[in-house]
Amino acid sequence: MDERAGQARGRRAAVYGGAPQASNQGAAPGCVQAERNKIKMRIVLALLAFVGIVVSGLALRVHYSTETAPCSINERWDCGIVNRSSYAEIHHVPVATLGILGYLGLAGVALLRLRKSFTLMAAVGCGFALYLTHIEKDVLHYWCLYCVISQTLIALLLMAGLGWMARAALRNTD
Repeated sequence: MDERAGQARGRRAAVYGGAPQASNQGAAPGCVQAERNKIKMRIVLALLAFVGIVVSGLALRVHYSTETAPCSINERWDCGIVNRSSYAEIHHVPVATLGILGYLGLAGVALLRLRKSFTLMAAVGCGFALYLTHIEKDVLHYWCLYCVISQTLIALLLMAGLGWMARAALRNTD
């Protein structure tokens, strides 16, 4: 019965001018959905990294601006103080620039489906963000809204990367 159905599909394709189309009928259940999920995960991670690029760009703008920072909310929250401090640069390179480059790299490895590299890069970024959080809290005694958003994003990216790797490992053990 399946053989006849395949022949009929081939005849219909020939009549209508197209090549016979492959069918998902013989595919294992969930294979098509799993492929869609892989694509979705890569895109979600790349989009989150893109948000990180935007946030880091806003922080870089504050770094070079001499105006009042747009996130100068109160006596504890001031992006200008944080982004213009001596801790905001490493060898004359603004930390926000490193954030932009890091998020660009994360987007690239996510789209290339390099799970281990993605997770390692996110872990390094998260560790650096935790160090910067310590500087904000214990040294400067000021918080930067853009920095907190970036710290949240990199933590989400790390957790998603770990989940992405775990899911791939579980699929390989089936």
